[in-house]
Amino acid sequence: LVRVQAVTDNAGDFQEHLTGQNCADFVLRLAVALSSPEAFSKIVEGLFQRFSKELPCAAGEIELVMPTERLPDVLAHWRVPEQYLPMFWALLRQQVAWETMLPPNIRLQELRTIVLRGLRRLRDKFCLHKAGKDQFIPQNPRRIEDEYHLGSFCGKGNFGTVTWVTHRVTARKRVAKQIMKSDLETPAEEVPSELD
Repeated sequence: LVRVQAVTDNAGDFQEHLTGQNCADFVLRLAVALSSPEAFSKIVEGLFQRFSKELPCAAGEIELVMPTERLPDVLAHWRVPEQYLPMFWALLRQQVAWETMLPPNIRLQELRTIVLRGLRRLRDKFCLHKAGKDQFIPQNPRRIEDEYHLGSFCGKGNFGTVTWVTHRVTARKRVAKQIMKSDLETPAEEVPSELD
């Protein structure tokens, strides 16, 4: 949630790179793609299936590969600006250990790896806030208002809301996830795992 908000906050910096594209749409697609490994894999596998072709192997078997020239079509799904295509080409060459030329075809695992690395680099390029586990408040029996100044709203999930908070003594800025136990329809055993 922090990264999604930070990218949106920096949309003005990013807008000049989109050359007429909708920045909010790009940020949303990027956030969804990187939100979970399962969602990302599902999207990449679907795109691979859409653009792949069968390639006969030496043993008489058929291998499914995607022509390298279709990589821009895959990136178009997230509306990645064309000026970042060379970064993805470089990642591809690095992934398959080709020195100067691009390989003619890409396998699913190679596609998954280069797209994930490329989208993460774009996210990090335009995201000034980095969130680490040390920024989160561990489970605490005291009232949050007694120890922290509540800041602005960051997001909302299935279990509760996320807000910026500042420690009253150290002035350290963190993110707090507040879960209302009265609103839970989830077994109590599953709540601690949500706090991690």
